[in-house]
Amino acid sequence: MKWDRPLYRNSLALAVIVAVAAGFLVLGGLPIPETPLTTGNLTDSYMRSRPAARLWFPLSRPVWEQAGAEGPYDPMLVGHPPGNAPASLSLILEVPLPPNESTAALIWGWYQQELTLRGWHVLAPRNEAAGNYSELYTRGLRERIRISFDYDSVPGPVKYDGLGAIYTIQYEVASCTDPASRC
Repeated sequence: MKWDRPLYRNSLALAVIVAVAAGFLVLGGLPIPETPLTTGNLTDSYMRSRPAARLWFPLSRPVWEQAGAEGPYDPMLVGHPPGNAPASLSLILEVPLPPNESTAALIWGWYQQELTLRGWHVLAPRNEAAGNYSELYTRGLRERIRISFDYDSVPGPVKYDGLGAIYTIQYEVASCTDPASRC
């Protein structure tokens, strides 16, 4: 009977390791340390490299991605300030959960926890009663991230089979190379 005890201890240790790993998967783990934002030119590859751009709800997979470097605002667009437009990254992700209000609440709750851990603050909370299915967060003077979930319509570039929930991440970093910037 002496060999039963080490086997029991190994099983208990394995169970603890599995429980901790499952917790990290569900809760997203510990925040990834981020380097300070560059004060140089913001490129599309820089935007893709930022940890905030890869903060995805567990089991999500990208179905569309578009990154853009900083640059001048389009003069045909009304209401933009002078100076450079921010660099941006837009992602459309699918998660294997039913596209309903419960899934949206789960996704938003997860992002609220994860972004808060990383120093983000809610700038504009969602107001579903008013038709606003997104939340806007900010960190410092230069970063903004919007998490959108609208299960009634799917963004145009996505081929959607209707089986999973679709949500969108829009991440922006303001330019520091523009003389009008506050860096």
